[in-house]
Amino acid sequence: MPQGRVRVSRGRVSCRSGVRIPSDALLTWQNIRFGLRIFFTDVGRKRRGFKQYKGGAKEICRQIVKDCWNDDYYMGSAGHFSDFWLRDFCLCLEGLLKEGHEKECKKSLRYALSKYKEYNSITTTISPDGVPFHSLTFGWESVAYLLRCIVILKDREALEEYRDFLNSMIAHYFERYVEKDTGLPLKSYHFTSMKDFAKRKQACVDVCFLAETKKNAKLLRLNNPFERYDYEKILMEGYWTGDYFLDDLSGRKYIAGDANVIPFWLGVVKDKKVLRKAIDTLREHKFDDPMPLRYTHHAEEDVDFHLVEIFASGYEKSTTWPQLGLLYIGIVRKLDKKLAEKYLDSFTKMIESYKNFPELFTRDMKPFKTPFYFCDEGMDWAAIYLELIR
Repeated sequence: MPQGRVRVSRGRVSCRSGVRIPSDALLTWQNIRFGLRIFFTDVGRKRRGFKQYKGGAKEICRQIVKDCWNDDYYMGSAGHFSDFWLRDFCLCLEGLLKEGHEKECKKSLRYALSKYKEYNSITTTISPDGVPFHSLTFGWESVAYLLRCIVILKDREALEEYRDFLNSMIAHYFERYVEKDTGLPLKSYHFTSMKDFAKRKQACVDVCFLAETKKNAKLLRLNNPFERYDYEKILMEGYWTGDYFLDDLSGRKYIAGDANVIPFWLGVVKDKKVLRKAIDTLREHKFDDPMPLRYTHHAEEDVDFHLVEIFASGYEKSTTWPQLGLLYIGIVRKLDKKLAEKYLDSFTKMIESYKNFPELFTRDMKPFKTPFYFCDEGMDWAAIYLELIR
């Protein structure tokens, strides 16, 4: 750090020299503020219940999408996730575009890029006051999703404006978080991804996000230090058991929903026989019952979690996550359209039953809650549902 007096301002640390660097302490404070905002918002939701939207599932979802737009970016929800969530924005992007929201999507992307460049970081989340922060730790998904958004939106102007920044971030994160001899994510680091609270060792999904970064860096003609790694081969030789993909390389054999959806959803693994076997395994273990898709089945004691999980115990264990379930339906449709329609029908009934789009459910399909947490409402994932039912 350059010599000189340090001044703190809006989540940054500034030196007299004029160089600005992210402040870990102040970005941690963003997480604390985030948690407090959720807690106090949930107190009101527990008392009043979910907001009731009018109409059928399609009309409800379109109203939710409208409520998730705040004139600067698409929020993670119309409830307590009022931040910009890069993961969720990317998952919803194609659905949003098919609903005619290209202008809003490009504005969201530009907003995110401007904040990431200002803070010299690519993160899972940007707070309502414009400060990027990681939901827990850095995740390769953030880099992968950001590049994927640029590719989907075909935003050449944004690419050229932020090309130098993107190149520098790719180089920085590669040097810091990738094993150069194997191409695997760093063994000693627990990366954030869809299961934010989970502590995994070289997770299957993180390998998929490295593959997605490689693919999109090539398409965008960006710095691409991943070119020499064959990630499909790495997944098939290191993670595929013959029946399902391992969640990570810890040696534990439990089955995880995201590890057996993301490789196919991102197209890293294209073999339909492997896809069929993974789907059969998930169905055999009732990951889709009564609605897709659970994170894990019954061996959740094998999964390690960050300490913060105690405030929402069970949040990312055998709970049913519509977000992941919708991605699962997308890959099932490649092999069995009738089964995919059956799954979509279960989503339609769920949405119309609650007159909303709740965040997640317990094993008995009740909205998830603990003394400190009540599941969110008005999820922007409604856009994925709209894409699938078109």
